[in-house]
Amino acid sequence: MKGMLDPVYEEKVLGHAEVRQIFKASGIGNIAGSYVLDGCFQRGGCKVRISREGTQIFEGNLASLKAFQGRCEGSKSRI
Repeated sequence: MKGMLDPVYEEKVLGHAEVRQIFKASGIGNIAGSYVLDGCFQRGGCKVRISREGTQIFEGNLASLKAFQGRCEGSKSRI
């Protein structure tokens, strides 16, 4: 009986970031240059949701994470 139940998914907010600049890359698409306001983002397995004026425009996995031209494992707020 327990295996027949649907799984329960719980959403946990890891942090907030502000998109400061959008970069266009050929073959890849648009890249959002963001600044972490609060919380912590980890590369690999982190889901992101981008919204503009209350309208959701993207939801998916965090593809890459870089800090000032270098790759990094995680990014925390600096406030």
